[in-house]
Amino acid sequence: MAYLNAEDAGHALRVIADKLLGATILTAEGAAALRDESFRLTKLRKGTSWTTRIARERAIVFERVHDKDGAEVTITLSAECISVDQGIAACPPFASLDAAIFITDTEGAPVCRWHLDRANAGQQGPLFHLQMGGHLPGFRDRELPIAEPRWCHPPLELGLLCEVISANFFAAKWIRSVREDPAWCSAIQSLQKLCYTDYVNRLSQALAISDSTALARMWNGRWP
Repeated sequence: MAYLNAEDAGHALRVIADKLLGATILTAEGAAALRDESFRLTKLRKGTSWTTRIARERAIVFERVHDKDGAEVTITLSAECISVDQGIAACPPFASLDAAIFITDTEGAPVCRWHLDRANAGQQGPLFHLQMGGHLPGFRDRELPIAEPRWCHPPLELGLLCEVISANFFAAKWIRSVREDPAWCSAIQSLQKLCYTDYVNRLSQALAISDSTALARMWNGRWP
């Protein structure tokens, strides 16, 4: 079942870019990266399958914030591949999902990295999961020595990831200028339907049975 077409997804990303730039949450560079992807998606019109890639070198950049010690850090959002296929049954609606939030200090050195993935074939863990660490080009000595845990987490695309970052790192601006804005809410709602509908249905089914657990049902290899 198709919940969203590419053109509407593109329009949603444009609204998100404009609202976050206006609230001084996104930098001009970050808004431009998101708008470019918006423009590309809108050209696909009513298509229900599309692929998004946001290179690390052209990442969605947020305004600087301060860590608990008062030092400035920069937050960027990139996506190696987000492939939407609303006709796929094994992992709806994403054939591929690999997005990363990267936080660096003023010298560009890594502070931390989080990534949201769809598990690879045969990989142990929830099909959709949130994970700390991953590859740090130029700073391999700072990579974590373990990959676990992989936290069971609903899939998110660029717009919903922007909301998560905004709400966590720019809470006052998000609450004051964005959270209740009708255009913002409409854009986020359309992307929620894409990302959450099949996931919530799967989770609801897991709660209705007694011979398994929710985590077991969300495990890679157990879908559909």
